[in-house]
Amino acid sequence: MKKVFGTCPRDCYDTCSLIVFVENNKVIKIEGRKDHPITQGFLCSKAAKYIEYVYSKDRVLYPMKRVGKKGEGKFKRISWDEALKEISNRIKGIIREHGPQAILHYEYAGHCGLLNYYFSLRFFNVIGASGIKHTICDSAGEEAIALHYGLHYGSFPEDILKAKMIVLWGINSAWTNLHGYTLALKAKHNGAKIYVIDPVKTKTSKIGIHLRPKVGSDAALALGVANYIIENNLYDSEFIEKHTFGFEKFKEHVKNLA
Repeated sequence: MKKVFGTCPRDCYDTCSLIVFVENNKVIKIEGRKDHPITQGFLCSKAAKYIEYVYSKDRVLYPMKRVGKKGEGKFKRISWDEALKEISNRIKGIIREHGPQAILHYEYAGHCGLLNYYFSLRFFNVIGASGIKHTICDSAGEEAIALHYGLHYGSFPEDILKAKMIVLWGINSAWTNLHGYTLALKAKHNGAKIYVIDPVKTKTSKIGIHLRPKVGSDAALALGVANYIIENNLYDSEFIEKHTFGFEKFKEHVKNLA
């Protein structure tokens, strides 16, 4: 039996480090690495079932071409050469008739890894296709973080253990960020207070004080918190003076909404 080290391909924050046990060219067991600070030796229920996915009889292993109407579920197997010819002819036809910008490169990095992600970009750049600004998924959040901190990089997951207060706003971390959830539990054990802001009761909402705003009203809650901080002089005025702009307008804005 040999060990193969890998990374979980699912598109979540954890990016778990895996140990894959292989015997006679077949995967027989998958574990999370114990020495990895985030994975901590355990996997979520989805990753733990990778062997079932890999060897499932329903797994699509070859190109399939639809032969019936869309939605009928009728397909036939074709060769890789046929599939590549179908795709290339379609691309060439669109470019001839409408121009290359009629093709949109719509994607997200997901589980591609750096090499696979940038490789596809080269192809779409060559043909002159239209593109999007990386993703429509989290660009707004990245811009907000950059406006606050200068860059859109987040904190290290391990820093959760140093926190005195943790706010889980609109995230069911127990399902979508399991290892971050585990770190939050450890931080709570160390004395951290946890607040969960979510209109829905979830597994995550049980680990701290659960605030349930009406759907769509969380922006008002955020502005209310900002107003409370300002009115009670709980902010770093020296930092505000040196590193921000527009604070006085913001101050008046939240006051008028209170």
